[in-house]
Amino acid sequence: MNTMPAWYDKAFKQKFFNRLLLSYTLIILITIVSLTVTIIRNMVDSAEQEASNSVNKTAQMLNHYIEQKVNTVKLLVKQLYLNPVQSQDMLEFLSTQSEDYTSDDLYKANLIKYYLNSSAFQDVDILDAVIYKKATGSLYMHSNDSTPNTDEYLDNNRGFFGRMDDRFHGLAVSPSYLQTYAASKQKRIFSIAANIRGGTLSTNFDKSIAILSINFDTSRISEYINSQIDASGKAEILVLTDDGDVMIDTEDRYYGQKYPYFDQVKQSGLRMMLDEQSMVSVTRSDDLGFYVVSKLPYSEIAAKTRSSRNTVLAFATASTIMAVILGFVSIRFFSRRIRIINKAIAKVQTGDFRYRIPLDSTNDEIGNIAKNFNQMCDWVIEHINKVYVSELKQKDAELYALQSQIDPHFLYNTLEIIRMEALSNRDIQVSNMIEIVAQLFRNSIKGDMFVQIRDELDYSKHYLELYNMRYADRLSVEFSIDPDIFGFGILKHLLQPILENAIVHGIKPDRDDNRVTVRGYLQKETVILEISDNGRGMEPEQLDRLTKRLQLSHANANTDNIGVLNVNQRIRLAFGEAYGLEIESVKDKGSTVTFVIPAIKKEELIAHAQSFNRGR
Repeated sequence: MNTMPAWYDKAFKQKFFNRLLLSYTLIILITIVSLTVTIIRNMVDSAEQEASNSVNKTAQMLNHYIEQKVNTVKLLVKQLYLNPVQSQDMLEFLSTQSEDYTSDDLYKANLIKYYLNSSAFQDVDILDAVIYKKATGSLYMHSNDSTPNTDEYLDNNRGFFGRMDDRFHGLAVSPSYLQTYAASKQKRIFSIAANIRGGTLSTNFDKSIAILSINFDTSRISEYINSQIDASGKAEILVLTDDGDVMIDTEDRYYGQKYPYFDQVKQSGLRMMLDEQSMVSVTRSDDLGFYVVSKLPYSEIAAKTRSSRNTVLAFATASTIMAVILGFVSIRFFSRRIRIINKAIAKVQTGDFRYRIPLDSTNDEIGNIAKNFNQMCDWVIEHINKVYVSELKQKDAELYALQSQIDPHFLYNTLEIIRMEALSNRDIQVSNMIEIVAQLFRNSIKGDMFVQIRDELDYSKHYLELYNMRYADRLSVEFSIDPDIFGFGILKHLLQPILENAIVHGIKPDRDDNRVTVRGYLQKETVILEISDNGRGMEPEQLDRLTKRLQLSHANANTDNIGVLNVNQRIRLAFGEAYGLEIESVKDKGSTVTFVIPAIKKEELIAHAQSFNRGR
């Protein structure tokens, strides 16, 4: 009971791509099956319409053909009465019961012979022209081929002639029958006959004295029919008497018998169940009452379209298989890529943020998901590192704060006491130096993280003034600052460590031309600050090591060049990896430290740093 739901749950409910493949397959199948059914239905409809036109056309053609023969016989009957003198002689001869011929009778018999000879050539399909004299039972005939056996002819038509009594008017058609001709040659013929009416005085035309019978060869008519019908859609043609006897049968199947499906044929209708399901067209002669039946089995109609139907079915099957295979391969390909992403997600769930999804050249939605996943992992690792480094720095700062919890006002007051003592001892330079230190200290204890570049430069000038007092004329300091950058923000005390390095590690006390230059200018949306000296410089190896350490995401506090590394880390933590320090140095020529920071106002700078640290 639960096997099917469990199987469905495993194969489809839990697998989106399997459901997608199933839906895709069903859509393809429904579409192709619908198209195939429509195409085949149209092919069959077209074939049936063509067959219907063919059987109708054939039936009408044969009906017209037989009607022509009927009209020929009617014309022959009229010709019998056209010449009053001759017709009087022939009618008197046919009405006499004597079999002894006088010379006058021979003349009249020759008129009969001439009339039959003329009648036999009125139609190419006429085989024999026959007059049956009822008074004596004699036959007078003319044959276009060979002479028929008269006794057999009378036997074949005895019943047919017997029905044509005085009450019969018009024409009659006989069923087909086999007639023996000279040299025992048999032919299948049928007859169209009419009563000849008259008497000795030629006044009693209500009496039938003879029968004019025109014989037609069924094989000739069948050949004509077959020559007029397209061989690719040949229908079976039958001509039936009003009683259902067969006159003509192009297939020679029902001669000599009553047509077994005559009752169905009389009902008429396009589709009939005869010997098999067939398309039938029936035309009935209003004059003689014979039926022309054109029949085409549906099996033959289907056979005409079988090759085309098989081609359509083969193409539809091949298209379905190809579509399903392509869909299966595509779904498997996408499913495999999704499984790779799921595997990566599972890795990240376990804490492995360094796992990456292998990327290929496919730049579709799944490829973008994989790429964004890798970028997200990079961002998470970067964020973790920032938080981790920030926490370490916070702990260091808290330790340093605990170690230096001395009242700033106490230190400031102490410096003021020392300065006053120096003044009382007339030591003006020391007093000035202490005053500068006090100003620097007062600036340091302010809690701002960011200041304007103008304020940072003032702080730097005070700081350098201390060294000027110490080195007197051996140190010159030059500031070349673009006023346009004064209003931009900068990290507080960012320049001081680098200025200190330039003096402590750069100048040579035994030289009088020591020089420190501070330059500042705007470059697009970036502020550039440069601190240059003409001092000792660095060895290339030392410069290379320092440059590599500047490129690290965080610096070790227990290393050399802590001031430079600290400044670089402060810039990168505040503004991002795109900013920081750049150092150029040549041994015994001097060094240049370049600050690269964004050109942002102080207030905007605070917001920028906060948003960056939140990982926006």
